[in-house]
Amino acid sequence: MNNKPKIIRYYWQNIVLLIISFIFVFVVLKNNLIQYSSSSKLNLINFNAIISGFLFTATSILISTFSNQKINRLKEHHYLNKYFAAIVISLIFSILSIIINFFTLYFDFSFMKNNSDLNEKLIILLTIVSIIFFTQSLYFIIRNLKRL
Repeated sequence: MNNKPKIIRYYWQNIVLLIISFIFVFVVLKNNLIQYSSSSKLNLINFNAIISGFLFTATSILISTFSNQKINRLKEHHYLNKYFAAIVISLIFSILSIIINFFTLYFDFSFMKNNSDLNEKLIILLTIVSIIFFTQSLYFIIRNLKRL
């Protein structure tokens, strides 16, 4: 059985979700629906670190269960690809947010100081997109576990 069309469709779904996420964040930021303060910077670092920890833990647990015959069957038929891709995308955005936020807080780069509003919006963008893909990964794993 050729699963290639499903995989291609699935990558397009992630691209569309990413574009929709960016549009959503743009609308939220354009209308000033999120208030950002200096204490929010540390809170966002903590939040992104926790989300990243959950994602790494979930990935480790799932990888350790590949010896299970039912889980391995899901992997062979590419049902877990959506889950892993959502985790990877969420991790990338979450870790980028942590790094940018950390450099904004603790380093004195002139280009970061001059563009603090842009940095804050970028951090919020990365965090919200990370949350969206984290939610998507949870949805995929729950849906796949129901198939077992």
